[in-house]
Amino acid sequence: MVTAAVLVLAGLAAAQTRQPPINVVFNVHLDPAGPPDPQMHKAELERRRDNVLWLKSWIESIDKAKRPRLNVQISGDHAEFYLQDEKGLAMLAELYKQGHELGTHMHRNIYNGEFLRWSELRPSRPFQKPAIGPGDVITPGVLAEPNSMDEVRRLWNDNFRFSNELLAKVTGVTDPAGLRAINNNGEFHLPNSWEGKDVLFKQFGITVETGGRNEVFNMIFDHDVFHPWRPSMTHELAEDLSNKAYICVPQLAVVGNIKMHFGQDQDLSVAAMKRRFLHAFLERREQERLGLPPKVWTFGWTMHGFDLYPEGAARRVSQRKNVQELVEWINASFVPAAARWATPNDVAREFYAWEKQHPGVSSFHYPHRKQNWDAYPFRLKGLAKALISAHYVRAISDWRGQGVEVHEFERVKPGSAWYTDDANAVRVRGETTKLYIVWAGKPAKVDLSKLAGLKVTVIRGGGGQGRSVDANTVAVDAEPLVVEGN
Repeated sequence: MVTAAVLVLAGLAAAQTRQPPINVVFNVHLDPAGPPDPQMHKAELERRRDNVLWLKSWIESIDKAKRPRLNVQISGDHAEFYLQDEKGLAMLAELYKQGHELGTHMHRNIYNGEFLRWSELRPSRPFQKPAIGPGDVITPGVLAEPNSMDEVRRLWNDNFRFSNELLAKVTGVTDPAGLRAINNNGEFHLPNSWEGKDVLFKQFGITVETGGRNEVFNMIFDHDVFHPWRPSMTHELAEDLSNKAYICVPQLAVVGNIKMHFGQDQDLSVAAMKRRFLHAFLERREQERLGLPPKVWTFGWTMHGFDLYPEGAARRVSQRKNVQELVEWINASFVPAAARWATPNDVAREFYAWEKQHPGVSSFHYPHRKQNWDAYPFRLKGLAKALISAHYVRAISDWRGQGVEVHEFERVKPGSAWYTDDANAVRVRGETTKLYIVWAGKPAKVDLSKLAGLKVTVIRGGGGQGRSVDANTVAVDAEPLVVEGN
């Protein structure tokens, strides 16, 4: 296992730190539970509450210096339930007291006026095929609105009615301005358009958008946006520095899933998430090595109450082991030297301070919905290209005595794909190939022939230039290299 100490020594050498640590965000969505019968609904909510209690207990077992800080976003039916559930209310109050964060999340769940009687807001407008450019990915943001803004506003009012009341009871804050400052973060299924979201974010006091739009970048480049930013109201990945109402704090979907999310297939297996995190670490390290101005760094994911059932629960896919593995790997490898646990509002506060020190400076901007490498907004373009569809395998310690880091990956070949089987184990359809990411604190030559054969292709992590070399004398320096066997 790679350690934080080794990474710092090999990656940063004696350079003075310029880039702050990566903020790791652990989001929890308490999605609508669904059953129309109130008693069935209540039973499902109790099961999901117990899943969050398990999560809380596990988090508390981690050393306080490396303990994740949760952001629990609550839908209206969960909030209504917790208001009358002593065990759930006590759980949320204790989480808040411990420094975790609370917010609001909703799908299409509207209130029918009686305890735990919620239904789904149905589309009231005919479906319209979206007009998109050649090669653009289709995302909810480009779809026509299925409902009027008045209908969507009712949806938001129904959910915030209960989440506001619950958060007031949990926190003891009852004045509207104070409560709004707490219940200020979330992401929501409707409206579809970024213009519509902009209107309701401002009306409901949402100052921190927690993910959603950044997933379009992941669909295109197979890794997340590395920085929070001021979003444009006309494009999910564009930046508008004049938008002072809210920021987006990027985070991806469920750890362990290889399935469609946000309209596209996304691989969020543990091995893919480890690869993404190491990529973020190396991009941060490269910008620091080049002496670039500091930015705010972030990486995160979202789990649902229903992702956290015990192993073997009937008709459930449990992601407990997967999220535990990822958290433990990040803690062992990167915290606190290169990363720290944070809530979305922690990230926002750091961003506001950065913004004051760097007025008018772009944080992130990619105004496209397709792959355009000429507009790729980060430094390690060669690395990003090589790591698409790759899974992290292991760190190899053989050359650490020379200050050289070697990490092994497995990537699917064209026409092949990763998937999860019925037991939620990661499998592959087709063939894979091995590749290695290598870097050093100072120039060195290493013999990688036992890993990759006699001849290898070496690709610069920055520009992506490749050349064939003898594997027994691979020249390594501070810029990450991609090494592939020929």
